[in-house]
Amino acid sequence: LDTISRQTYKNLEIILVDDGSTDGSGKICDEFANKDRRALVIHKKNEGQGPARNDGQRISNGAYIMFVDGDDYIHSDAVELLYEAINQNAKYDFAMMNYKITRHQNEDTDSKVFLEQSELSQTDLVKGYFGGSSLFNPVWNKLYKKELVKDLWARNYKRGQDSDYALRVILLTKMAIWIKAPLYFYFQRGNSITHHPDYVIIGLKCHAQFLFDNINSLTTENNCYLHYFLKDFYRVMINYLSGAWHSSEKDEAIRQCQQYEKIIHNKYWRDTHFGLIEKTAMTMNVRYPQVVRMAKKVTKGKLSWHMLSKF
Repeated sequence: LDTISRQTYKNLEIILVDDGSTDGSGKICDEFANKDRRALVIHKKNEGQGPARNDGQRISNGAYIMFVDGDDYIHSDAVELLYEAINQNAKYDFAMMNYKITRHQNEDTDSKVFLEQSELSQTDLVKGYFGGSSLFNPVWNKLYKKELVKDLWARNYKRGQDSDYALRVILLTKMAIWIKAPLYFYFQRGNSITHHPDYVIIGLKCHAQFLFDNINSLTTENNCYLHYFLKDFYRVMINYLSGAWHSSEKDEAIRQCQQYEKIIHNKYWRDTHFGLIEKTAMTMNVRYPQVVRMAKKVTKGKLSWHMLSKF
């Protein structure tokens, strides 16, 4: 909150969402609002990150919107630089900044920033999202035109709301501007729940779910990106099955992935971006995971699928 109140860009509406906190955060929000007249506080029952963001977005009045998670913080010039970048040209739908992972709350937020910028087309954004770069799937390292996201709401998956929202934003975007400077500080604790194995399994489960939902809602205009979705979808399903294999989630993982594969199968096999060997390997690993693992065991692990080495 301190780094937000110290922004060099002053014309802010600061919406604080107290999502049923039990640790005194609600009181901190109220005290902050008493000191900064730009702040508005929402106190609500706990419903999760997605609904909390939606509540803030719903009452926002600005022409732009930006999300900052409660335990993160931003450079003092972040909003001003993003605002200036997005207003260079009317074609930009959002501005994106780099971020820095930190385990400290005292990073220098007033340091001089050396700016380098790049334009990103929708194709660039899709390739970046599915290409493994961690810059494209967070919600919080971007300044969006309110007009772009006015009808877009976070869906309340247990995990992965960020990635789902960011992906749907990309599919609405024609052009974005990227500031290549770490203006957002992503705070992580060493004992965070995100490092727990169960959290990873749930994350993969939700990742598969939102990819499935997005595949089935692709517009005709966005269907040119279907192969990116399918490739990632099969990769995530296989990772979900692998992670859950020795856990209580195993049977649910098998059932869910087989159900997904049955529905998506025809889309995947009609896609000419994938070869026959790859299609066969991925389908077998999702549809018949017990058979594949048994075959590998019989051959003492020597059985391998050539194309799987890419994943």
